[in-house]
Amino acid sequence: MRHLFFAACTSVLIFIAVPAVAEDSAGSVITGMEYDVLKVVLAEYPSVSVDKTTLSGTMFNDLDKFTFKPPLGQDIVGDLNEKNKVSCELPAELIVQAPEKQDGVSEGRKSVRLSRAGFDKESKSALLVVQTTYYYPEDIMNEGEFILLYMRDGKWTVEKRATAWSMRLGK
Repeated sequence: MRHLFFAACTSVLIFIAVPAVAEDSAGSVITGMEYDVLKVVLAEYPSVSVDKTTLSGTMFNDLDKFTFKPPLGQDIVGDLNEKNKVSCELPAELIVQAPEKQDGVSEGRKSVRLSRAGFDKESKSALLVVQTTYYYPEDIMNEGEFILLYMRDGKWTVEKRATAWSMRLGK
């Protein structure tokens, strides 16, 4: 009788614990198509440092004010919002530390931080945000950009960009 009770309790615990673990880890790993999309986008930002974690906590609800034609579907926006609720570590091979200049001055140094990529239902288009920070001795600038990619002939290509924000942060 004790063995039957133990087996029943173990089954219930596994049933409860496994979905929670899968749910926790499923959204925090960047692989496959998402990895390919991030790699394509980063290739357009040479000589920059890439932050090791993704953007988080920013909800992208005002996409209709950006001039994407045709308009973006709720599927891609929903996927983008869901994935970007929490920060995620980038795979090590995507993280870059730009070399410091010879004199050690950070004039013109810039870093980028990526959001997770959201996909449409057919996985033919992807959307993400790139935050670029420029460091100057007298100022720090911060810009955000929506980047829309399409799958063309088996390869991801950047098709459209839209400025999300641009601000001056001061020293």
